[in-house]
Amino acid sequence: MRFRKWLPLLLILAMLAPMAYPLQTEAAVKINTKNATIVKGMYKTLKITGTSKKVKWTSSKKSVATVSSKGKVTAKKPGTCTIKAKVGKKTYTCKITVISTVRVYKKVFNYVSKKYSSARPMDAEVSGRYYYIYFFKPQGDGAVGLDVKVDLLTGWVYFGSGRAEFFSKLPKKVRLWK
Repeated sequence: MRFRKWLPLLLILAMLAPMAYPLQTEAAVKINTKNATIVKGMYKTLKITGTSKKVKWTSSKKSVATVSSKGKVTAKKPGTCTIKAKVGKKTYTCKITVISTVRVYKKVFNYVSKKYSSARPMDAEVSGRYYYIYFFKPQGDGAVGLDVKVDLLTGWVYFGSGRAEFFSKLPKKVRLWK
């Protein structure tokens, strides 16, 4: 008889107990990026999360991109390859596309030209991880300029001086690749 009194309370406690003490489950093992574009000479670090086991990294084409034991991928020449990360018996992959600074230049030129067909590149220079391109467009009797800074590691393009007054169709920044 006394058992029937306590039965509803015991059932409620049985349902609430897992909420108070959640089961510890291991996080799913995964690679942080499945596709990446890297500019020749630059790098990207890949990571495996959800495990503390040792990871063995390999490249399908070492002439295109190499990978260190810590997952740092270095772009050697334009092309594509696959980076593999082996954890135990499971393999995780990332497709790497290596592009040249010429291709970056063309991407930026095409982006600016779509907004301003009269814009012309005047100068370009690589300095560390940045690619600086200077554009101009005819304006009345002269020309106006636009400074463009491309982050070769992340694919972000920053449009600087000249953007606000003369190149207003351009955003402050845009990402052309990941």
